[in-house]
Amino acid sequence: MSLLLSLVAANVFWAAAQLLGAPKMFDGRYTIRNVVTGRSIVSSSDGFQADSAGGPLTEEHMWKLLPQENGSHIIVNSANGGRILAQAASDWNRGFFAVAQGPIYQDQKWQLVPQEDGSFAIRNMKSGRRMSTLSDADRPQGFGAVLPDMPFNRSQAWWLINQDWDEGARLRLELRASRLDLETLARELDASRAETRSLTLHLDRQFATSADSVAPEFAHLLCSQRLVLVALGILIALVGIVAGTTCHRTAWKSECEQARVKMEELEAKLDEQGSRGDSDAQQVSEETGFGFDFGFRVLDAKVANGTSRLVKIQCPGVEHRDVEIELLFNGCQVTIHRRASCGLEATTWKKQFEFPPREGLFEFKEDQMRLEHGFLHLVFRAYAFQSRVVRFPSHFALEATDSDLWWDYPDDDACTPQVSCHNEKPTVPIATCTESTVSSIGGQAG
Repeated sequence: MSLLLSLVAANVFWAAAQLLGAPKMFDGRYTIRNVVTGRSIVSSSDGFQADSAGGPLTEEHMWKLLPQENGSHIIVNSANGGRILAQAASDWNRGFFAVAQGPIYQDQKWQLVPQEDGSFAIRNMKSGRRMSTLSDADRPQGFGAVLPDMPFNRSQAWWLINQDWDEGARLRLELRASRLDLETLARELDASRAETRSLTLHLDRQFATSADSVAPEFAHLLCSQRLVLVALGILIALVGIVAGTTCHRTAWKSECEQARVKMEELEAKLDEQGSRGDSDAQQVSEETGFGFDFGFRVLDAKVANGTSRLVKIQCPGVEHRDVEIELLFNGCQVTIHRRASCGLEATTWKKQFEFPPREGLFEFKEDQMRLEHGFLHLVFRAYAFQSRVVRFPSHFALEATDSDLWWDYPDDDACTPQVSCHNEKPTVPIATCTESTVSSIGGQAG
């Protein structure tokens, strides 16, 4: 409930800011997803395009919305720095691409026009062209920018999803809308119940009044056919009212039940998003990437024996003796004590890299750790837990050889075992041994 109130307060604050003319701040990294097709804008080595709906998200899908003058923004790719532009006097995919170099011109600035459902129309400040996409992801020309005189439709509306806050924002808005619909249905149901009670009381009063007025002349009116017809008409009207009220109640109850089921589904989906956001909170709490001291990235790669996870840390001026790695469960803690050098200040940097168990178990490969060209490379290899049985090893015990009859005796003892020539175990004369033993004991006692 507190999360919902916080979201409502944030939306009210943003709406008030829009009415006062204040621009909306877009902090963090965003994915730009089409409302109709679900395709996301990506700038990668394959080109500038809108990928298939439901595909995995990579760093090439992340965009930063940097504010400019007149409430405009430039849309910059988080991975390669490409800026989206739409040139004038061109249509669809012509003159519509991303460039990573050169100065910022007017055709690289975009106006984000909010829609009623929380989505945005993205319009170029110079050419007036609007981003749009088609539903067929395999068509090479299924993504472009329409001319300003083209009518607006839902395929030109885009969700701006803050990946540093997760997709839970859109789910929270849907949950809030569903709860508002459920509250409206509940109010209408209460109004219907009140109307039904009012009609019931009115009919009860009518029946009571009719009974009091009809009682003295009941014998006379009983013979009147008109009374029969009137009574029949009243009966039919009552049956219709009761049936209509029952159907109305059933319909409202069905709608309320459907709204309740939908709200529970949204709450479950929101809880799943919230738990995933909590487990990843430590990973997104710091700015990642390269271009500054101790920036880092975590990359996965498929190898012959499974999955390899690389933690790459930018640490200029650091030597091998400055690095300390402490192994943790499913991760490690990195401590770097960089000493002062020309142009660099002495500093200590510490960071824990712990991977969620739901992503698998990872083993640190100490022999693959390296420091070169100002980057520290830490390699983890995914592995599967293997069950095994553990038993105690064999222990030496003095009584283990008591039953083999190999004992040591004095040379003159009559109990000395007789050894045969076939390496058989010695045969001890039990009676003689007993007598000799008794004699020896008796001699000692005497």
